[in-house]
Amino acid sequence: MRNRKRPEISAGSMADIAFLLLVFFLVTTSMDVDKGIFVRLPAFTEKTPDRLPAQAREVLEVLINKEGHLLVEQEELDWEQLAPTVLEHLLNYGAQEHLSTSPSKAIVALQNDRATIYQDYLRAYNEIKTAYRLARETLAIEHFGKSINELSAENLEDLKRTICPLRLSESDPYDFE
Repeated sequence: MRNRKRPEISAGSMADIAFLLLVFFLVTTSMDVDKGIFVRLPAFTEKTPDRLPAQAREVLEVLINKEGHLLVEQEELDWEQLAPTVLEHLLNYGAQEHLSTSPSKAIVALQNDRATIYQDYLRAYNEIKTAYRLARETLAIEHFGKSINELSAENLEDLKRTICPLRLSESDPYDFE
């Protein structure tokens, strides 16, 4: 009985099994990719466009400093007032001299300090997008008699392209002192 061989486990296929498990986990695992903010940029040109005097009232200037304070049209503003101010600019129709003449011509110019934290920039961007969403909802009811969610694809495209296009100008960060 002493000469009896002990049973051995064959380790030859262990490498194959480990390799198959590795391939399985690589194929089935998904990687989270930070997508950022989707913005369609215009084509690049070397020439800087001239700014016409008639266009000055169409631009609402929004500045964010490194402390996260807002300056809208040279006046300090609370964060809660940004969306209503942009909405007022979009839906002014020339009533006030310093605001836009129509939603199709209105521009929001966003500029931040080099030391502005990303959360403040993103908050301003979201507030501006909220104002555009509210303006488009109002304009959808005025022009089509329906909520923006009830519009046909054609009417929605018309609303976004001609009636109230998102015209957001972002310039390079600047050192505000």
